[in-house]
Amino acid sequence: AAANRPVRQLKAVELALCPPTASLVSVREPGDLLAAKFSAQFAVALVLAGYPAEQVRPPVDWLSDPAVRGWY
Repeated sequence: AAANRPVRQLKAVELALCPPTASLVSVREPGDLLAAKFSAQFAVALVLAGYPAEQVRPPVDWLSDPAVRGWY
């Protein structure tokens, strides 16, 4: 049921990561592309904002996009 719900109806997303992985991707608000590589929140926010998950090197302007930042 949740998979069929529009993204705009989501109130929260919970990630379950093992501790070693979580420590590697724990950057909450990345300020540059290097930090973004280590941010699970940023990666999920990109997808929720409608950006392609397969984009390996996102443009720097995605870091400040309100549609992305609104998710974290």
